[in-house]
Amino acid sequence: MKIATHRVGQTEIARLTTTGFRELITEILRGQKLVHIATVNAEYLVRAERDADFQALLQQTFNLADGIGPIWAANFLEKARGQNFLQKIWLLIQTGATLVLAPKRARQIFPERLSGADLWQEICSQCEQTGQTVFLAGWGGGLSSFAEVRAKLQDKFPQLQVAGCFGEIPEIDAALEKVNPAVLFCGLGMPKQDFWLAEKLAKTGARLGMGVGGSFDFLTGRQKRAPQIFQKLGCEWLWRLCTRPNRWRRIWTATGTWVGLIWGKAR
Repeated sequence: MKIATHRVGQTEIARLTTTGFRELITEILRGQKLVHIATVNAEYLVRAERDADFQALLQQTFNLADGIGPIWAANFLEKARGQNFLQKIWLLIQTGATLVLAPKRARQIFPERLSGADLWQEICSQCEQTGQTVFLAGWGGGLSSFAEVRAKLQDKFPQLQVAGCFGEIPEIDAALEKVNPAVLFCGLGMPKQDFWLAEKLAKTGARLGMGVGGSFDFLTGRQKRAPQIFQKLGCEWLWRLCTRPNRWRRIWTATGTWVGLIWGKAR
């Protein structure tokens, strides 16, 4: 399956729809190729600009646009290169407003925002149909336990075969050695989850690996996702700022720092 990509900063991101994603997963689960999916947002891409090892990793992963940051940046950079200062200021305002007021026009480069919190469950659905096992890796001291996540997952997908471990890395690795999953889901946070997946995909028989961040907690209800209106407007960052103000540094990285980095690339 040939998929077009678009470069944002130094990172190639697939121009894919939800339907295209479903077709891709079907192809991966039936084939032999190993695929590491990264659902990248502005925080991912800021980290990649500052961390050469992480950037090198993202050169090897299959990247999807999760979050409004990459979608906005692609639009702004397409229009702003070669423009003068005042024109760039206008384009900054225009492309930001377009995300809210004309979302279809804002998605000419990336047709959809593909949220990892939704995509991993689509993979689980296909694994249930094909009888393939998924492995969940997560923190032992997190909001949700492995038993809670497995129970919620099997409520939605009763025939799904679920293995996994929430604990320290050596515990997770030991549990993984005892099973032969087709898919690895890792919720250890960026970038640890991505480096772990890169290592384990090379050593196990799994065909697909995907970092899921806080998606385990969304599934159990231990952490609430932003309401749909915030998601559609691309303002989940505002919801997080209001509900978890202690995370303001991360939110600033994904907003102010990201805008500054992209501005510097619009030469």
